[in-house]
Amino acid sequence: LQPDDPQALLLAAELQSEQGRLQDALALVQQAVAVDPLSPVAWAAHIPLLVSLDRPTQAAELRRRLYETWPGSP
Repeated sequence: LQPDDPQALLLAAELQSEQGRLQDALALVQQAVAVDPLSPVAWAAHIPLLVSLDRPTQAAELRRRLYETWPGSP
């Protein structure tokens, strides 16, 4: 795993999520955002994880901020 490559981190997060390791996936997504804080894709990757972790309020707030900052984001 390349800790300075946001795409690699997001791919690893997706794999962790598919294995049910949601907290690990969230940590990898957070690491991807730390490496590339201007990536709407990295920010958007938080949303389904937060919902799956039963944190819908955080997911909704992040989604609102995401669309305010990047109106055409994923």
